[in-house]
Amino acid sequence: MLKRPFKTVLTAFTLAALSACSLVKYQPVATINKIDMNQGYRFETSQFRREEDDTFIILMLSGGGTRAAALGYGVLEQLQQQKVTIGGKSKSLMSNVDLVVGVSGGSVLAAYFALKGEETIPMFYKLFLHQNFQRQVVKQAFSMTNLPRLASPEYGRGDLLQEQFENHLFGKTTFRDLEKYGKGPFAIISATDMGAGERLNFTQEYFDPMCIDLGGLRLARAVAASAPLSINVTKPTNKTETELASPSSASTSKTCRRPRCATKC
Repeated sequence: MLKRPFKTVLTAFTLAALSACSLVKYQPVATINKIDMNQGYRFETSQFRREEDDTFIILMLSGGGTRAAALGYGVLEQLQQQKVTIGGKSKSLMSNVDLVVGVSGGSVLAAYFALKGEETIPMFYKLFLHQNFQRQVVKQAFSMTNLPRLASPEYGRGDLLQEQFENHLFGKTTFRDLEKYGKGPFAIISATDMGAGERLNFTQEYFDPMCIDLGGLRLARAVAASAPLSINVTKPTNKTETELASPSSASTSKTCRRPRCATKC
């Protein structure tokens, strides 16, 4: 015979697991009917809005977890201290960066730099580097309050990581918000299509062939796709990778990557 306290806990856990699907309802990103090269988060169109000068500075931030973000932050600190005169104006090298590319741990800083510009120093240190971010994610992963969601096939590690990025750095900022209100350089967040073994950049050019509107995707989702944590706390979700904005499933390829989608979806 099971003791009463144990039976109570087991019953509560079972009810939580059964209710998981009703608690987590995932909404995929919107699709597009046609491709407009003048609309969306595109590198080429973003350059038309930038001040013209005779320089083009690219900053590339590699992976390596929090250490990679810390290294990139140190580089930004030095760039901020270096003053140069470009186009008759004296500015820091940091403010003259035109393009930042980030992958894995580097994508966290790249996205924040694109959103906040020179405010990245010192805010990124206070909000991210000074915190034990990974410990907080692990703590949430094993939290009893998260058990119903973690039991759902609609919720996985990427969702948990996205929430933490939203809570600490990006809020509910979308790529459309970044395009309109970003204070820093254009950012290319790079992830890996695990199904095809190919690079996936979070720009509208990459999402056009799949008929997906990147503008409605949250910035934290892209960073979570680029910088996953190595903690095995839940099974992968059954969401298609298109819904995750990291397309790789075979069904997605057959449905969205159509030749005619190059001009019209």
